Amino acid sequence: MNQTSYEQIIVAGVKHLSPERQREVVDFVYFLREREENGAEYTQLIEADLAELMSDELKHLEEEFKDYGQSSNFVQTIW
Repeated sequence: MNQTSYEQIIVAGVKHLSPERQREVVDFVYFLREREENGAEYTQLIEADLAELMSDELKHLEEEFKDYGQSSNFVQTIW
């Protein structure tokens, strides 16, 4: 498919969407442009966000299960 065909498909597809959905398409176009123009920076930001999420999740899990060994010992003494 050539560039004109893609443009025609996109225009035809967007034409009958609600204004709200058209705004979503515009947001997505800006997102794609940003990613294409600043690919390395975008990748670094995503990796940093993922590392932070992983760290937060590990902290949460450590807190959640910090007394796990003690509670299993408690259950064993009851039985």
